[in-house]
Parts: sequence; structure tokens; C-alpha cells
Amino acid sequence: MKLLKSVVAIVFIGAIAWASYGLFMASPKDQGQEAGIEPAAGGDMGGPGAGQPMPVKVATLAPKEVQLWYTFSGKLVAVDTVDIRPRVGGAIEQVYFQPGQIVEKDAPLFLIDPRPYQAEVNRLAAALTVAQTQAVLAGSEAARAQRLIKENALSRREFDERQNANRVAAANIKAANAALQQAKLNLTYATITSPIRGKISRAEITQGNLVDPSSPQILATVVSVDAIYADFDIDEQTYLKNVRQKATTDVAAQTPVQLVLSADQSVVYDGVIVAYDNKLDSTAGTIRARAIFDNTDQALVPGMFADIRLGNAEKTQAIMIPDRIVSTDQDKKFVYTVDDKNMVAYRPVKLGMTVDGQRVVLEGLSPGERVIVAGLQRLRPGMPVAPQEVPLMTEEAPPGAMGAPPAPEAAPETSAEALAPVDAAAPVEEIAVEETPAETAQETTPETAPAAQ
Repeated sequence: MKLLKSVVAIVFIGAIAWASYGLFMASPKDQGQEAGIEPAAGGDMGGPGAGQPMPVKVATLAPKEVQLWYTFSGKLVAVDTVDIRPRVGGAIEQVYFQPGQIVEKDAPLFLIDPRPYQAEVNRLAAALTVAQTQAVLAGSEAARAQRLIKENALSRREFDERQNANRVAAANIKAANAALQQAKLNLTYATITSPIRGKISRAEITQGNLVDPSSPQILATVVSVDAIYADFDIDEQTYLKNVRQKATTDVAAQTPVQLVLSADQSVVYDGVIVAYDNKLDSTAGTIRARAIFDNTDQALVPGMFADIRLGNAEKTQAIMIPDRIVSTDQDKKFVYTVDDKNMVAYRPVKLGMTVDGQRVVLEGLSPGERVIVAGLQRLRPGMPVAPQEVPLMTEEAPPGAMGAPPAPEAAPETSAEALAPVDAAAPVEEIAVEETPAETAQETTPETAPAAQ
């Protein structure tokens, strides 16, 4: 019986504690409404700056004279490419270059054993001397026969033989001379030189190896480096535009062409169009174009892929905006503008190519309109704002935009009333510490248990 009374007392005390907990946790806002206090207009009760227009930075649009560029993918091709092959056979005695070296025109590259060819030159030189000596003798015999035939002291047959021997001797001189010239060429071919100025590859056949002119093997390759071609395919519309303008003016010399490497866009190379192909690819609807660029730093090598930008010969007027002020709504692009009443307006835009880091506006904006360039995160169409005019080009990227670090959240403002001393007579809102009924019961049980007994 005594145990039952203790249990009843514990339950009773727990119920009282739970009711007190509910009173302490009552919402201050509900208490204020019950007391007849209405919240301030525009948000929570007493919010600072409620109803004030949000300050934003705006820029007034103005047309700019820009040059439009069309970008195509291209591949670099050497202006001159030479495969070094032997013209005579023999053993390679010396290699005169290092891999990747810039070699000048007519610079020696390989030396093939020249001794056999020098010996052949000497032999043929001696043969030429023999032919010349025989020709002198044949000439003397022909002259003597000419005198004797007039005196009828020589038969006609012998006269003809001496004249024929003289002509044969003269022909033998020419043959010996031609053979000697060929031998001298072979001797010069023993020293392989570079036919162009350019960068040479590694030696595919090294010193001590035999080479044969009938073999298809290549000794090395030399490519020109002072200039380089870029082959790229352009669409039919761009091709017709350039060709028709060329009919009236020399647009080929005026049309600017730029090259930017896909792997490194820090350097821009300027060039000119060399030629277009003589037929159109009907499958892709493109035509092959070739431009030439100066390779002064010798960084461009054949086989590289590059972006080729073909510009218009004449500049045009266009409205330009930076990408950072453009927002995306599903598949649409839009910007926020400010009208004459300083109200935010939603404006869909159609963008074109990128020029000098800004996008060309094709549709949606007009000169003289004001676009919002900062504070885009909290904007809504139709809300009032306090515009602050800034230059469009010098305006920094807003926090959270592409390429800009996010700005730290501003600390909540502290009003003067919050810093004022608290009046002891004024009611103070209590903050109740949440306690479970079981904990309350445990704290009160030791005090109430004797009374319950």
C-alpha cells in the first residue's frame, strides 16, 4: 500500500512539471499577439530597414565598335617537309647534327664513306685524259689525210677511216667528261646536306651502318620552322561571304586570321589566308581553307591542333555584356534591367559570340537600357531598387559569379535599442531550458517523497 502511494505521488509531481514546461515554452510571438501587439509591415516585428529599396549597381548599355570572329578547329601543317634519303650507297662515317637541332640550308647532315667515289673520280679523270690524247692523234691523222687525198697519194677508204677516227675520238672525250661529272656528283652525294632551313629529327640510321639508295628507309626528316600552315574547314556561308567581298576588294589580304593553340591560349598568332580548296565537301557542307602564320618563337610544330579565328574585314556596332551578369532559366538566358521607375525587370536575351571577354547581344536589349551588374542573387522582377551607376567594363564580378570568390555573409546589424541597458522593471523574456519529465520527476522525488509518505 505504501508503495502504491509513492507511485501515485511520483505521477502527480511529473504531471505538474510537464504543465510548467509547456508554459515556459510558449512562443513569444503568440504571447505578443495575445497581448494585442501587431508585427511591423514588411516582415518580422521591428525588422531594421523594412520596406527600403535594395541598392544595386547598374550600367547603361551603349553600342561598341567590335570585330566579330568566327572560330574553327584546325591542324598545323609544315610549309616544307623533307625526308632525308641517301643517293649513293655505303657506310655512314659521321653524323653532323643533334636531334631537334635547327639546321641551315646546305648544312652537312651525314657523311657516307667517300673513298670509293673519290677513286672513281680519279679513274674517270684519267680516262678523260686518255680520250683527249687520242683525239689529238686522230685530229693529226685526219689533217694529214686531207693533204694526201688532194695529191691522190691516199686511197679514199683510208681517208674515210682517218676522218671517222677523228670524230670517234671527239665523241670519246664527251663521254669521258660526262662520266667524270657523274662521278663527281656521286662524290658530293656522299656528303648529305639539308635542302631547307628547319628543325631536324633524330637520326634513324647512325654511324657505322650501311645505306642503300634503293632502300625506302629514311635517314631523318627536316621541317621548316619560320612559318607554318594551318588547315581548317569553314562553312559554306563564311566561304561565300569572303569570296564575294574579294571580288570587289582584296579581302584576302585584309581579313584578319588568328591562331590560338588548344593547349595554350596565352599566345595569339596573326596570319593571312593563303588559299581555299577547289571543291566543297558535300557531306559536311564545308570547304578546306589554308592560312599561314609566322612562327617566330618556333613553338608551333606540325600536327598540333589549334583554334583558328577568322574575323570580318570590317568592324560592326554591337551591344556587349559580360557573362557574369547573365542568368539561366532552364534553356533561356536572361538579365535583370531597371526601368524608369527603378523597378527590376526580367529581360530574356539571345547571345552571340564572345569578343574580348564579353558576349554580343543579338536580341533582347537596346542601347540606353540599364542592366544590373551586381547583387543579382536577391533580385525579383517587380521589386523596387536603388540603382547606383557604374561603368560596365570596370565593374568587378559580383560575389558568387563565375570566377569570383563568394563574399562572406554579413553579420546581423545591431540596433541602438539592443545596445541600451536593460531596465530592471521592464519584463524580461525568459529562456526555458528543456528538461524531460523524467528528469523533473527525479529532481523533485527526494523532496516530495517524505511528504507523500
